[in-house]
Amino acid sequence: MFKGLFDNQTAKEIQQQEREYLDNQKREDLTRRAAQFDLSALDEARGNANRYQEILDTLIEQIFASQEKLEALVSHISKSRELRASQRLAEIVMEQFKNSPNTKNLTQMLHIAALADDAAVFGKSIELAVDFWKKGLLPKLSAKKLLTLMQSEYWLLSSTAKRSGDGFGLKTRLGELRNQLT
Repeated sequence: MFKGLFDNQTAKEIQQQEREYLDNQKREDLTRRAAQFDLSALDEARGNANRYQEILDTLIEQIFASQEKLEALVSHISKSRELRASQRLAEIVMEQFKNSPNTKNLTQMLHIAALADDAAVFGKSIELAVDFWKKGLLPKLSAKKLLTLMQSEYWLLSSTAKRSGDGFGLKTRLGELRNQLT
């Protein structure tokens, strides 16, 4: 007896194929939108870590053509309570700070570095901030405000990053800076 074209497939297999098809369609749609610098694609991708990273990388590729796009991406991530950054984006923002050291860029750099959830990256941003401050390149910023800013951004790191070996070193370094800057 002939049961149909998909006689040898179970209902579960068919449902799985449908889910994979729809998932693939969603991925393609998000990637296309990210290539057009649609920041909402990042919001929609956040439930899937791999997809989120792909979409963030696609958006990062767009920022090299425009300072406005870099600022828009950083602002979008910073204003969200759920979106995270990446090591790559944090390093780009660190370069921006190096090229234009001011309080606004310092704040963005520390914030994005913390949202990258990488204690080593955040540690780099702290050392960069302290170095520029000691050289007098942030004259409007007191030692107390610098320390407060660094400590407040530290708490944005994921608990996994804070518990890592680099996280322990970072916590120790912040303690040293607390003693030096106060």
